[in-house]
Amino acid sequence: MAHNLVSVGVYLVEFWVAYLYLNAIFERKRSKSAVILIGLGIYAVSLLQYVFLYSIVLNMTVGILRCLLLAFVCYRAKPFKSILASITLEGLLNLTEWIAIAVTTAVTNGDINQYLTSLSVYIVVVVLSKTLYLLCATLLARLVFSHDRDPLARTPVFLFLFPLSAIFVDITMWKAVTEAPSIRPFVAAGSVAILVAVLLTYVFYGNTVRRNEELFRLQSAYEKAQTDAQYYALLESRSEELRTFVHDEKNRLAVLQSMDDADEMHAYVAEILGELQTSAPVGNTKNKMLDLILGKYESQCRMLGVRFSYATLNANLSFLEDVDLVALLGNLLDNAVEAAQQADDKWIELSIGNKVAGVTMLTCENSAARAPVARGGVLRTTKENAAHHGVGVKSISRIAKKYGGSYTWSWDALSSVFTARVVFER
Repeated sequence: MAHNLVSVGVYLVEFWVAYLYLNAIFERKRSKSAVILIGLGIYAVSLLQYVFLYSIVLNMTVGILRCLLLAFVCYRAKPFKSILASITLEGLLNLTEWIAIAVTTAVTNGDINQYLTSLSVYIVVVVLSKTLYLLCATLLARLVFSHDRDPLARTPVFLFLFPLSAIFVDITMWKAVTEAPSIRPFVAAGSVAILVAVLLTYVFYGNTVRRNEELFRLQSAYEKAQTDAQYYALLESRSEELRTFVHDEKNRLAVLQSMDDADEMHAYVAEILGELQTSAPVGNTKNKMLDLILGKYESQCRMLGVRFSYATLNANLSFLEDVDLVALLGNLLDNAVEAAQQADDKWIELSIGNKVAGVTMLTCENSAARAPVARGGVLRTTKENAAHHGVGVKSISRIAKKYGGSYTWSWDALSSVFTARVVFER
């Protein structure tokens, strides 16, 4: 009876490992709560099979099918990759169980089947195997299966230290009480507590990542809405200027018609052309959002006395989603405007173009009054209350990596020029 109760906990842990594993590989098509409920149902059926129809071959077959079913029902998973991932996960499950049994037996110098008769040994075997299972499954997902996912959504390397440390502590404790069987239950309980702590660490980290991703999406959407509103205000202003211009030109054309001196006429026409060029709308890059952003910063720089020039050449960043384009260029140009404002010679130059081998390069240069603050090659904010600022560079790096690119920067101390580059290899 006690072994069966432990088995319930075993299947709960196995489900949670499968959940973390599939989340790292595939994109969910159902809500988190729906996936958990469906997964618990599938694993509950699997547990009933284990209790009433035990068979090694049947256990392995059901193990593969439960993961495969969960992947098909709850994730946007391709058939071949789902089958391969399910078989691999079940292989890891069986391998880690045998390793845990072998290690426990070697530590205690006991019989290999002692976990069948001793509840304490059984619990330790379970904790070791599931901790190792968690470590191997998440490591496999990160190194083999998740290359087409957002790199920043993958499990970070440092998180693997927790299950690895837990395994070491469990084995060390079990070795220390080999000669004191009376305290084995306490060691088994401590091992369970360590496993729970490791699982909770993964849960809390996953929740933190999801909250950060949601915050990033909201911030990007807010920036996009701001850009739209500012540009529409700019268009309204330009429209009013155009109406005023048309009204004035009626009188100017009448004046021009009355002129007899050719030089005077040429000077007057040149003046009109200059005003037309100043009042012309931003260029058409065939990317509406890029036009909106360029229009916003062209207007902003004009009001601040900053010379802003740009060249889209043969690229318009159309492969970026609108919210990502707004966040990327918005952060780059916000930083550039802030730095250029403080320089004696205020200017910004933006260039976007395709290079050979399908590489798209975005380069933003600007004048600056002082060198940027950096630590370990990473830019740091110079604003007060740094805890609430400095996310711009992280946002740029995140978007670059999302689209298979990279972000770099350089500072020319002689000319006081800061250069930011984002290179997309596509």
